[in-house]
Parts: sequence; structure tokens; C-alpha cells
Amino acid sequence: MSETASHVPGEDPAGKTDGIIEARGRDGLLKAAALQSAILNSASFSIIATDDQGIIQLFNIGAERMLGYAADEMVNQRTPPTFPIPWM
Repeated sequence: MSETASHVPGEDPAGKTDGIIEARGRDGLLKAAALQSAILNSASFSIIATDDQGIIQLFNIGAERMLGYAADEMVNQRTPPTFPIPWM
């Protein structure tokens, strides 16, 4: 009985295809991240997202305008219930 090499779909015997697929995957992720960032930062409404501990991970320009805080003051620093609303 002869032994045969196992073949994984998307991989050629020399392993070259995997590198191409990884590069295309990275390009796709980078493009998607850039598009997401453009959408979030051009929105005229506030978007604030937290992690499972309640720490702010996303604070877009709409939130900056509405609440009067810069994103770098808020991200990884505070939870939404702890910051005062400027107009109250």
C-alpha cells in the first residue's frame, strides 16, 4: 500500500497558497476596519460601546460633540454611568 500525503483544501503541496489566502484575508480585514472607522467617525449621532466590564471601548465623534468629552479621555478610562452630562 502506498502512502499518500494529506491535502488540505486551499493549500498546495509547497504551502504557497496559504500565504496568499492569509494576505488577502488581512487586506480584507484592514479594508473592513477602515470602512467601519469612517462610518463611526462620520456619524452625526453618538455611539458609545463598552466591553463586558462596562469600560468604554468606542466613543465616536458624535459622542464627543454631544457630551463634550474627547474620545481619548473616555476610552479605556471610564464607564458610562460615571461621567457627568455637561448640560445637567
